[in-house]
Amino acid sequence: MSVTAVAAIIVNFRTKELTVAAARSVLSEPEVTELLVVDNGSADGSAEFLREHLTDSRARVLANGANDGFGVAVNLGASNTSAPLVLFLNSDAALRTGAIRRLVADLDGDERLGMVAPLVLGPDGRSPQIDAFGAFPSWRVMVTRANRRPTGGADPDWVSGVAILARRRALDDVGWFDPGFSMYLEDVDLCRRVREKGWAIRRDTRVAVVHLGGASRRSNRDQDASYHRSLVRYMRRAGYPPWQVWPMERLHPLWQAVRRWQAVRK
Repeated sequence: MSVTAVAAIIVNFRTKELTVAAARSVLSEPEVTELLVVDNGSADGSAEFLREHLTDSRARVLANGANDGFGVAVNLGASNTSAPLVLFLNSDAALRTGAIRRLVADLDGDERLGMVAPLVLGPDGRSPQIDAFGAFPSWRVMVTRANRRPTGGADPDWVSGVAILARRRALDDVGWFDPGFSMYLEDVDLCRRVREKGWAIRRDTRVAVVHLGGASRRSNRDQDASYHRSLVRYMRRAGYPPWQVWPMERLHPLWQAVRRWQAVRK
């Protein structure tokens, strides 16, 4: 198998029409030798719909009986593919033509590079999406909301799981996604562990993915609670000292409630 062969993994949860569009953007690229769509227990006929509409011989649909989160589904998909390069793509995203070829070239050109991500654009196809890369979470980053105005250019701490092309060897080194994250920060945690193993991570802003779900949304209470749980898990896994984790466990929900209140007043 070519060293540039790509296995693409898309996780579907009740977004079957968008998933078909995402899959077709992947299948238009000749570097893709496998596409596995993992349906995460949608219970809405998604698996059958996807099999009917994805007729390319490279495409397969795997029905997972439960919605165990993005990372668990990607790990499942990875265990059922074999190409040396692996693409993660959100089901509500579409790659611009030629993006995979450029990202493959990035990996081929630098053996130290473990993961590379394209520029993430919002639904209008022109505006860069906020929170698509940035610095690893810290009190300073969170209090100043620095990742709402990220810096780091081509070499940030982390890149968004909206679209990542990764070297399978790098992911094998770290054990893939941590299944303990059901929503939020699983991509940030993965990037942290990949960097700790000595691999580089890069953004290539010459190519892009359009993320239809990338517009800013007002957080609801359940989303905030999920983010808080993931943040605390991230800090513990990353080895933050207890004196930093303890106040985050207790104060962050209050901070989120204040932000929701401020958003309602606007």
